[in-house]
Amino acid sequence: MSMVRLTTYANHMDIEGLVATPAGSRNNVAPEQAERIVGAYGTVRDNLELHEPGYPTPEYLLDRIAKGIRFAVTDNGTPPLTCYQRVIVTVNPRG
Repeated sequence: MSMVRLTTYANHMDIEGLVATPAGSRNNVAPEQAERIVGAYGTVRDNLELHEPGYPTPEYLLDRIAKGIRFAVTDNGTPPLTCYQRVIVTVNPRG
């Protein structure tokens, strides 16, 4: 539900990345769930734009979906550079 709410306020934010995170008892990562929500958003985006401009296109959001990872550690016991960090480092020129 948080992702649905995010899309309703997407015109007020600069969305640079969307990372699918592990969920459920099996700790599964399912970016296709985020893709489905963005697809549904695409069906109502034009209506949202009628009321207030600036909503990103579904294609823009789909291009920013990354698959998260399950918890892992490196040989020295520290977490590896996660895809969350890679998304931030890759798309955020502000550092």
